[in-house]
Amino acid sequence: MKKIVKFVVIAVIFVMCFMHVACMSCSDAPVEPDVSDSVPSESASEPTSDNAGTSELNDEESAYQAWKDIEVSQPAFGETGANISAGALLERAVTIEEFITKYPDSQYRDEAVEHYNNLVTAAITGGYVDGENNNHLYLDENGETLSADVVTEYDTFVNNYGDTQTAVIVKEYTTLIGDADGSLTEDVKGFYNDLMNRLKDMFNMNGVGEGMNGGSAGGNNDDNAGNSNQNNTMGTNGNTGSGNNSGQSVQ
Repeated sequence: MKKIVKFVVIAVIFVMCFMHVACMSCSDAPVEPDVSDSVPSESASEPTSDNAGTSELNDEESAYQAWKDIEVSQPAFGETGANISAGALLERAVTIEEFITKYPDSQYRDEAVEHYNNLVTAAITGGYVDGENNNHLYLDENGETLSADVVTEYDTFVNNYGDTQTAVIVKEYTTLIGDADGSLTEDVKGFYNDLMNRLKDMFNMNGVGEGMNGGSAGGNNDDNAGNSNQNNTMGTNGNTGSGNNSGQSVQ
């Protein structure tokens, strides 16, 4: 009987040891990783419909869009003429000048040149066209001389943007106005008449002129062409609006 009990005990111990070894073997077996989360799906590698077909603007288009956005938010000209001050018109003109200079072959060049000419002409002539429109936005209360405020705007602009072609033109104008004590002398009117032709030469439009570094338009320019172009830049009524615009802030 004792032998049987001893045999049973030994058998139980043997079974327990065998089970322990088997469990240890199972715990040491390598576990296959779950790769379902790490494998990218086909849809993840394809562009979504929201991103398909879109592209970022290049530098030229961004620069063009920048000054177009300004014109949309606050147009320089309305139905009756200029909506902003002479200084603000000139600052916008500098932005256009920089665009044309940096991107001379731009697809937007003609549009930029036309808008530049309109801005500078309005800022300097105040809508005055000799023999056609004698309403000058920037004259003082007596209607005979330029207001001191607008002359100050011109001087401030020249000081701030003296290295631009626009400032060169404005500086010549203020010198002429100073010599005339602010009056619209024949020399001043002649400057107005030649201005549009000079601007065309500056940007070498139509294959003529000296380009951005060119000098002023000569006395042989067609004054009638200058008058007509100036008249077309000032809005549907051929003027720049009321005198209250001259004190508006730059936008």
